[in-house]
Amino acid sequence: MITVTNPQKVNTVSSAYVRWQSNRQPYLFKFQRKDAQYYSGVSSGGFLQLRCLAAAITGITPEVGDLINVIDNSNGAELSGSITSIVMAGAPDWYFITDIPYQVVTTGWINFQKRENYKATVTLSAFVPSLNKTVLLGSASGTPNTRGEISIDVATFLTYGMHKENLFGFAVRNAIQDSGWLRFTMTYQDSFYIAGAVATTSGVVSNPLTFYAIDGVKQLQSAYGQNFADYEPQVGYVADAKFLTEFAKPVNFLGYPFALSFLFPSGLVDAVATVREEEFVNGAVVTVQIDNINTSLPASLQQLTMSPSFTSLTQEVDVWIQSGGVAGAYYALIDYWDAFYTTDIAAVMGTVLRLTEKKRVTIVRPCNTNPVYLMWKNSLGGWDFWLFDNVTEHETSAAQGLIYEPYIEDIETANKRAVITEAKQLSRVTCFASVTQEQFEGLKTIERSPQVYVLRDASKLTTEPRKAWQGVRIVPKGFKKVSAAQNIEVELTYELPELYSVGN
Repeated sequence: MITVTNPQKVNTVSSAYVRWQSNRQPYLFKFQRKDAQYYSGVSSGGFLQLRCLAAAITGITPEVGDLINVIDNSNGAELSGSITSIVMAGAPDWYFITDIPYQVVTTGWINFQKRENYKATVTLSAFVPSLNKTVLLGSASGTPNTRGEISIDVATFLTYGMHKENLFGFAVRNAIQDSGWLRFTMTYQDSFYIAGAVATTSGVVSNPLTFYAIDGVKQLQSAYGQNFADYEPQVGYVADAKFLTEFAKPVNFLGYPFALSFLFPSGLVDAVATVREEEFVNGAVVTVQIDNINTSLPASLQQLTMSPSFTSLTQEVDVWIQSGGVAGAYYALIDYWDAFYTTDIAAVMGTVLRLTEKKRVTIVRPCNTNPVYLMWKNSLGGWDFWLFDNVTEHETSAAQGLIYEPYIEDIETANKRAVITEAKQLSRVTCFASVTQEQFEGLKTIERSPQVYVLRDASKLTTEPRKAWQGVRIVPKGFKKVSAAQNIEVELTYELPELYSVGN
């Protein structure tokens, strides 16, 4: 048999497994080959005698002369040798003596070299939200090292099967994000030959295991490695799961689409989850708004829109997601009703606990002088936003392709000597903004984004989101800042899609 080590991490706060992991970094499934498991090793004439439960040896019969590899769990020892005699043959245990000099081993497994060309194969299928169906991503195989360990990297399959375009409409409080994530299932089996003949696979798994991939990356030595355990909210624990933004303090430009990306937990203990917003004016909370979010949505990458408007003096808003009740409910029974009697939903469902960090958002009311609003995929797999509303420069350039001279039969009727086979025109826009030191750190990440969009028609956000945005290419120029400066002038240039015309 084989056992799988899943690409998941234990959240140190909740002790729960998290199956969200980056697809831009190694997404490894690791397997341990275990042809037989032994429960003790004793000395027999100075050589190692291994003892196994009969039930722990499946699909193979040990024989004298078999070459084996022995891996011990307790001390990590890796031993190689052969079976020299069999003391007990499966009734009820197997005892066999090897030619391996005795050393202390306790429990572990044995692999038989007569299983030739041993390999493990994984098969991946994924649910694609934008297609609303499950598709087969492919299969991959791996062979073991001398310890029987197998590693199979499936990141390429996941990246290929992942939708990249953000079609979120910003019309609801929260909804599944079509792009940048994948829910997939994995099945695996092992296979091998014996004496050149195909043997029956011994490790078939019929029930698929479910995992998640997110189109993001984490830095070297990040907490939990490439696993996103620090970003998935853990129900019942104040784990301070982070929002997927690279801004320490995002900016909500009122009147423009804005949302915070977050990982939705795989299950809620409470039937109620809410988003809470606390509005600040001069550092004091003036208004609190709490709304239910859609807990019926499955585990997914989601976007959370904020309130469309705030009081005119609001400068900042703290936003977080919490579990537990938020309001009272009238108690009503046949023949009895009292309008003044309420039962607290929180008391029924459990204590109100935060599921995410408190993210402080700056509220800005733009003047809209020369607005350029950009949305880009950040390195964490979420989306960030910024409004450039200072002076904007537009630049247009053109280039011509190959030129050929057509055959001229009679110059009396000819009107040209050259034909341009291709011409293209480029449009570039340079925009400017004055930002704080804190905002600069989030804004500079736009140059490493693989997907950047400019808002073209906000009226189509809810009906035709694909037409609301136009993809652009950032022209990398780098960003500079003076550490002592309070405000930093940022210049950004992006290039619109090329316009082509082809000559006849």
